[in-house]
Amino acid sequence: MPSIQRLTHSPIFLVSVFFVFLSAALGVSRITHSSTSNDIAVSAVLVETLGDGGEIFVPEYEQFVARVEAAQRVELGFDIASRLVSISKKEGEAFVAGEILAQLDTARLQARQTELRATRDRAVASLDLAKSSLKRTKGLRTNSNVSAQALDEAIRQRQAAEADLAFANAQLSSIKLELQKSVLKAPFDGVVIERLSDVGRTMSVGLPVLLVEQSAMAEIRASLPLRVAQKLAEGQAVRLEHSAGVFEAKVDRIKFSLSGNRASDVFLHVADIDERGLVPGEILSLQLRSDRQRSGLWLPIEALSEYGRGLWSVYLAEPLAVEGEANSVGDATAVISRKTVMIDRFAGDYVLVRGGLAKDDLPNVVLRATHRIVANQKVRYADQNAVIVGAQ
Repeated sequence: MPSIQRLTHSPIFLVSVFFVFLSAALGVSRITHSSTSNDIAVSAVLVETLGDGGEIFVPEYEQFVARVEAAQRVELGFDIASRLVSISKKEGEAFVAGEILAQLDTARLQARQTELRATRDRAVASLDLAKSSLKRTKGLRTNSNVSAQALDEAIRQRQAAEADLAFANAQLSSIKLELQKSVLKAPFDGVVIERLSDVGRTMSVGLPVLLVEQSAMAEIRASLPLRVAQKLAEGQAVRLEHSAGVFEAKVDRIKFSLSGNRASDVFLHVADIDERGLVPGEILSLQLRSDRQRSGLWLPIEALSEYGRGLWSVYLAEPLAVEGEANSVGDATAVISRKTVMIDRFAGDYVLVRGGLAKDDLPNVVLRATHRIVANQKVRYADQNAVIVGAQ
């Protein structure tokens, strides 16, 4: 018995037992892996393709982005320099035409006005004296008691006094105008978009105080490709889609000169735009009848997967050859390939693509769940009746 205990506690025995258990574990792992591989071979991934038959999708309308814009959007400021003492409106507050929006400090102007009023009073007094002197001189001249030179001097003194009074009145009018300009009044009915200055700041001429927008007479601007804008005409009726529904607008004018984004601006008029509650800055959808001559293939958006660098990809489930091709994946009937495409435009749940996809490839396009497959993977077709999406 002691010899058996020595054997079981010896290092050689313990190492031997360890290797026996390790070999058994590896054998079980290989058996499990083999069983799992066989299961995969038996069950290939199911894919749903667009299939054969069905109708070609062509959108009735082509959609473009339009934006509601205020008829006027302007930065308001003073054309005189002084210290800003009050701003009566905050961002988002509405105002009416003629309402006071901001004011400047007028203490210096009022002091100058008082000074000029005194100057005017002195000019009035001087004119009264000149008129009286002229009247007496004329009477004395009749009796030949004064010389003609004295009469001429009296006339010129009255004219000088009249000029001094006119100059004083002109200066007072100038001060009155500057006092009026020290009050910033709203040029139209609108709303404050942003405050650009704060109370206490010394305002230079032309420095903006408020950014405002006119609340009435809004219009709609759409940036369209030149080829699309050239097909429109002034007065033509078009469709606009809003969250509240679809309504009609008319083309007011077209600016064919290209903007920075290489597009032509089309301005639209809606008769009851204020009643519809459209807010400047709101985005609308301009719908124009689709141009069927554009080349490309229409696909459901869910059939596309991102490829990178501005490109997208489409997976094709191409049938395996009946003969001459080894099928290592049990019941697989197709093999996955991947093709890159470029998106041209959207229309609802569909997208127009161009690139490496041909019309004959459409029945094999994998419709959905493209995250489950990779290129060169063996798959099998799922039974389905998909709608075919074709080319224009």
